[in-house]
Parts: sequence; structure tokens; C-alpha cells
Amino acid sequence: MADTARLIHERFRYPYVQLFTVHPNRRLIEYEAGSGKRSSKLKGYNLDLDDPQGIIPWVAREGQTVLAKDVSLDPRYRPSPVPPKNTCCELTVPLLFNNKTVGILDIQSDKAHAFNDDDRLMFEAVADTIASAIRNADLYRSEQWRRQVADSLREVAGLLSANVALTRY
Repeated sequence: MADTARLIHERFRYPYVQLFTVHPNRRLIEYEAGSGKRSSKLKGYNLDLDDPQGIIPWVAREGQTVLAKDVSLDPRYRPSPVPPKNTCCELTVPLLFNNKTVGILDIQSDKAHAFNDDDRLMFEAVADTIASAIRNADLYRSEQWRRQVADSLREVAGLLSANVALTRY
């Protein structure tokens, strides 16, 4: 994910690019990667999925893109918790897999009207690929966890059977 954020940042020269994953069971939106001045300060940053304020939680819940050409005019906008706090324009795209939001691509600029409908369309098209990558990474981590649990259970079963004497009735 860090490579994706870095590439968008470098190719399009957007000041702030952030990727989040959405965890509906935990009701959490988790910062994963980003680029720009604030990205290193956002490590460990989480948002409440049910937060009534903020464009990112709204996009995560609704599964719809928000293009706020001037964030001061969008009542959902909430400033970043870390400096610099000079965001003027924000494009927030849901990363959908099977009609469920698995992540968020959030691009911000310090210039009002920095993004237009062409940017929105382009990143909505790219969002499917990013969402698939997130889903594949989740499946891989899940399979690793299952394998680890199965190995642990097999080891415990082996220890138990080695220590249990068979008795006849």
C-alpha cells in the first residue's frame, strides 16, 4: 500500500495521499500508508467508522466518493489531527470489493479546486484494483493465521497423545 500512495503522490504531485483499511466488525478505519509531510505522523492513527463528522468515515459508511473542491464548504470536513493543517481540497474514494468498503483512498491538496470530475473518475477506476489488492492481502493474512492455529493444535494433540497411556476396560 505504501508503494501505491507513493506512486500517486509522485506521478500526480498531490501533496497528501493516504490509504486506510476499513474493519466493519471492529467499527474502525485504520491508517495504512501515505505520502507527503504528515504521513509518518499518522502511523497508528484510527478513525471511528460511526463518527458523524469527517469525510473519511462518511465515505467508508456510504461507499460513495466525495469530491470537496473547497473543504471549508463541506460540513462533513474535519481537519487532519497532525500538521500541516492547510488542506483546501479533498478527494476521498471508497475502495469497494463485492459492494463492501474495504478501504479508502484519500487525496488532499493545499489548493482549493485542485481536483475535478476527471480526477474523480480516474481514481474511481483505479480503486477497484487497490480494493482487490487489499482483499488479497487480507485473505493471505487470514490463511497464514489459520495455518498457524492448525499447526498449534496439531502440536498440542501430539503432546497429549504422547502422554496419555491407553487403558483397557
